[in-house]
Amino acid sequence: MSKTMEMVERALEEFADDGRETLVYLPVSELFPHPDNPRKNLGDLTELADSIKAKGIMQNLTVVRGHSLTHDEWKALSKAYDENPSEELRRQMNAKKREDGYTVIIGHRRCAAAKLAGLTEVPCVIVEMSAQEQIGTMLLENMQRSDLTLYEQAQGLQMMMDFGDSIEQVAEKSGLSQSTVRRRVKLLELDAEKFKKSAERGATLADYMELDKVKDQKTRDGLLTVIGTDNFKYQLRQAIDTEKRAEKFAQYLAVIQSFATETSDVSGLKYIAAYNGYCCGEVKVPEDADTVKYFYNKSSNYVSVYREYTDEENKRDDESEKKKLEERERMAKLEEARERAYDLRWEFARNVSESTVKKYLTEIVAFWMYLEGDDSRYIDESDVYDILDLNDYEEELAYDQVLDAVAFDPMRKLWLMVLLYMNDNNKKGYFTSYDGEYKTNERLSAYYDLLIKMGYAMSDEEKQMRDGTHSLFVKEEQL
Repeated sequence: MSKTMEMVERALEEFADDGRETLVYLPVSELFPHPDNPRKNLGDLTELADSIKAKGIMQNLTVVRGHSLTHDEWKALSKAYDENPSEELRRQMNAKKREDGYTVIIGHRRCAAAKLAGLTEVPCVIVEMSAQEQIGTMLLENMQRSDLTLYEQAQGLQMMMDFGDSIEQVAEKSGLSQSTVRRRVKLLELDAEKFKKSAERGATLADYMELDKVKDQKTRDGLLTVIGTDNFKYQLRQAIDTEKRAEKFAQYLAVIQSFATETSDVSGLKYIAAYNGYCCGEVKVPEDADTVKYFYNKSSNYVSVYREYTDEENKRDDESEKKKLEERERMAKLEEARERAYDLRWEFARNVSESTVKKYLTEIVAFWMYLEGDDSRYIDESDVYDILDLNDYEEELAYDQVLDAVAFDPMRKLWLMVLLYMNDNNKKGYFTSYDGEYKTNERLSAYYDLLIKMGYAMSDEEKQMRDGTHSLFVKEEQL
């Protein structure tokens, strides 16, 4: 038995008679971190080490006997086994544990900081715990201190389930609801490395729940690289739009395949139409499909439908039709991008707090005075109900009554009028002309400037729309 073990046994005997908690001082050299500690990053230990150096450790560590083999210990056993194989060495290697030393359950940061501070021994309480109890204790201790990222929480909860706890038991032990436990464990389906990095950026559970709106796992993993950044909400909406287009495209293709044959060679065939997820309306089976042969050619963007020429028809150049399709697709993409930008502005603006309105009252007044010079302003009654979340305006609640409801707060009322105006005038306009050319919009730029001051974060694509560098804008050489 080591000197440390002898010291511990003496301490246990000393305190056993009166029932007091067994507190002993153990050498830091014999304390090992738990390999399954949910908290992987202990953070900066400098300040804690300085405090320990000055005042000592104010709270004891909780430890269990024995420790998992360190890398160096396993290498040493492996070398010894290679030189002189024995069942005992094999048992030790397979067990991956040693009976000497102690494993820290509570106090990993204190232990690491004590070593950094140069302490030789620290106060500890030695307990008996099963592996399952150890995981649960470490998880709950760190969660109570808010020390764990969502990634670490999810891993810890999963480990408790791996040890045999049910969802109900994990929820009861952790103090979380069963639905919260399920959602957090489900996060482990995401790409582990990307999930870990996004959690370190401070992404919230609400952010990850937004990913459920995207069906494709690979796409969700891709969004992990921007979650927690200014571009996340925009790219999330973009991904949702992309999936909707794909579903629409699949529906088009299913109908087309019911009457047409796929071909890679369309020479000598008459172009009929092309369809994609952006535009083109409904696909209908041609009335003459039972007597005329139809073909289709599929690309990643759209599917084109052809048929054989009749004797009365002349072959025509289909290039102009393809250009028309490409232009319709460009305009549809542009409209989709404009709608995304509008929705993000609207979501931020309608949730601006009263304190923020007060803080930027001068800027809001200046912007409203700027808007007053535009005679095209029109405010619809339904917009008022939309902003106030009164969706049942069919009950004919008078417009004046709504305004009276916010009249007690002139500042909030002023912001309400700004929102009503910007909602009506800019949902379709943005920074483009009717034919998709870039066009400056001083009013919308001024609105963006105001929102940014109030805390709004523009996505990269919004910036490109605003300064005219977006790839969807018509270039001069295209005109």
